[in-house]
Amino acid sequence: MWGKSPFSIPDGYAIDVRNLTAARERYKKKLDLHDLKTDREDDSRRPFVDLHISNSGELLSLAECVLGAAVAGR
Repeated sequence: MWGKSPFSIPDGYAIDVRNLTAARERYKKKLDLHDLKTDREDDSRRPFVDLHISNSGELLSLAECVLGAAVAGR
């Protein structure tokens, strides 16, 4: 079942997305991930968010694609 543990996120995993706001809400709803407040900066200067599994240090980053860039799975 989606959003229910146990599942894990590989260390430092990041996903390129076309719409950061929509993707953030979808991953939070479907996988029960939560916003992670960090002072981390992305070297690419693209907008991003960090999400995590409750009670876990596992981190998933979503980074918005630059227009015209390929997105995984498309």
